[in-house]
Amino acid sequence: MLPNSPKPASLDFGFEPTESQHHFLIFQKAGADEVYFFEMGEYVEDRDFSTLEYGLNDPLSPFRCRLKSGKWKMIENEVRAEFNRRLKERDVRSAVFKKSGFTHVHRLLGKELLVLVWAIEEADPGTIDTALNNWLGLRPEERWWLYTITNAATGHALRHRGIGWRKALRFALTENPATAHRRAVRETRVEEGFLEFDLQAPFQPYHEEGMQPDLQAAEPSSEQRTTAIKKTPGRPRKSTAAVPPSAPEPRGATIVADPNKPRRGRPRKQ
Repeated sequence: MLPNSPKPASLDFGFEPTESQHHFLIFQKAGADEVYFFEMGEYVEDRDFSTLEYGLNDPLSPFRCRLKSGKWKMIENEVRAEFNRRLKERDVRSAVFKKSGFTHVHRLLGKELLVLVWAIEEADPGTIDTALNNWLGLRPEERWWLYTITNAATGHALRHRGIGWRKALRFALTENPATAHRRAVRETRVEEGFLEFDLQAPFQPYHEEGMQPDLQAAEPSSEQRTTAIKKTPGRPRKSTAAVPPSAPEPRGATIVADPNKPRRGRPRKQ
């Protein structure tokens, strides 16, 4: 994009189809008791929910979670405030979650949201505030990592509900007592400007921001490996000096038994 060219219009929470087709969808029916979450690889302008609903049980379905609307209402405002704060840092207009129809969410914000949604889908409503505060205390790249490993093993909304990493997320976010402290520390660091990178990071994958570890730099050189081996304590190494082999017995040699040596085995019957 040229420096003076206008930014493309974004849909809802930072989703720009011209940037990437990968995005998340949140669907609500007016007056329904459930909220649906999908991860889409292609943008369709006039998408019909019935086409997605038909294949909800398919193993390859983009269906990621189904959440009770009561639980969604408990986190909706805090999530909206968190996402709009991040959008503001990128000079992107704020948005709200639609009460009816589809809400488009940027691919990285959607990953972060699914971490929280998975954690509370089977949680007691009394623990949702704890999960929300713990989620707010996580850095964006921590949420991306949690989504990646959870989605790889237990990403289907129905087939993997409440098992594996989905279950682990529930315990991790709802039973952590350090919630208030973590959130207070994060808010303080944001005010002091220490998290400037974190506020901008969600709109590009972490490896594009130079956060992926330099594997070549981390690989020790041959000289470092040799030095480490020399310094490693342990038992003395065995001598590699050649040992002369014992002389082989000549072919055809007769082995004579010692008459004074008792024979082993059962005694012969007389």
